[in-house]
Amino acid sequence: MSPPDDSSFRILDWVIGAFMSLLGLVWKLQSDKVKDLKEEIADHRNEHRQDVSTLYSKIDEMSRTSTNRHFELLQAIHTGLSGKQDK
Repeated sequence: MSPPDDSSFRILDWVIGAFMSLLGLVWKLQSDKVKDLKEEIADHRNEHRQDVSTLYSKIDEMSRTSTNRHFELLQAIHTGLSGKQDK
């Protein structure tokens, strides 16, 4: 059995080099897609945070309005009951 000649090793080197280049390109494309996806997710997250912030602000506003109405109602009841005591 004779050892392989030099030309077969050169061909193998070229094939391995081409394969590694192809893998590098695929890696780069996938890396860019992952980066874009992360940015898109971050944008959606920020939009949802703004929506949630708006909802909490409205809930807080409604809670304050409800509290004020409750105090007004209690004052009206108290005033009405005080007027009945005077009669």
